Amino acid sequence: MVDIHSHVLFGVDDGPAAIDESIAMVMAAAATGTTDIVATPHANLVYPYELSVVQERIDAVQRAVGAAIRIYRGCDFHLVPQHVESALRDPTRYSINGGSYILVEFSEQALDVSLASLGDLLEAGFLPVITHPERNRFLCRQFEQLQCLVQLGCCVQVTAQSLLGDFGPRIRSSAEAMFEKGLVHIVASDGHDRERRPPVLDHVRRYLIHRYGREAAVAVLDANPRAVVDDTLLPEPWICPKRQSQPWKFLRGFARSAAG
Repeated sequence: MVDIHSHVLFGVDDGPAAIDESIAMVMAAAATGTTDIVATPHANLVYPYELSVVQERIDAVQRAVGAAIRIYRGCDFHLVPQHVESALRDPTRYSINGGSYILVEFSEQALDVSLASLGDLLEAGFLPVITHPERNRFLCRQFEQLQCLVQLGCCVQVTAQSLLGDFGPRIRSSAEAMFEKGLVHIVASDGHDRERRPPVLDHVRRYLIHRYGREAAVAVLDANPRAVVDDTLLPEPWICPKRQSQPWKFLRGFARSAAG
């Protein structure tokens, strides 16, 4: 399995504080079937994203765990204008493994700002992966609008624990509805620690096989996230639909409908 969203690096955000904890988290992922994991520290107004520090700590953890699991660099990229300006200047700074895909997190206070920033990334050729929309109070109920974002060229990632009910029944119901409407491309751990939010995917793999079948589980836990790491198109039949040619009209309309 390939986990493209995790906070396993020490001392960079609200993940682990020390390298021993980072190593333990990564080894827990490896022990439960994850072969590749993307370390995605936050880039937001609370946690600055220091590229050299992030890479140094990935290297340190990778040396410690050896060949047990492969660790890649990414970012939990919050959609605010100053970060987008930085990404446009240096396209590989925040993207996953230096490719075209980038995790993006929507604000719950300024949806119009998030959408404008998303439009800038799309126009620049990024392939945004919308993180945990089932946990965003705007996106969790906007299924038609979320489908339009997919048509613009975005992918959708839900959190494993959302599907398992660990964040409550409302979020689980929203995640399941997105999955059943064909809006989920990737399931990731968004792991932050070893106990409460561990970076493991084996439980959700069993759940997905039982509820949706083995093919769907392989798609969202292996084939699609592996394509993201490799910077290739998502395989059929879960490939993103053709992009709309004029995203701005939709993005403005979405912002107005959410505000209303």
